[in-house]
Amino acid sequence: MSQPPKDEVFDFEEGMQRLEEIIAKFDEGGLPLEQMESFFVEGIELVKKCAERLDRVEAHVTELLQDSEMGWEEAPFDESEEDES
Repeated sequence: MSQPPKDEVFDFEEGMQRLEEIIAKFDEGGLPLEQMESFFVEGIELVKKCAERLDRVEAHVTELLQDSEMGWEEAPFDESEEDES
């Protein structure tokens, strides 16, 4: 049996929720050093997975925008243009 695509294995929203939980635990304080280390390692792994997922989505969106058949092209977001209105 084939493995599901990587995106289906890692749920971005669940990863972000878990990161928020870990941050809240650190904010509460009073954690033993061993538990802090465990949460830190888990948090770093979640950050990496979330960043990888965002990078894949960005690459996919860019690819779609560069599809010449659709007549669209990529344009960087310029916040200053919004300020002018």
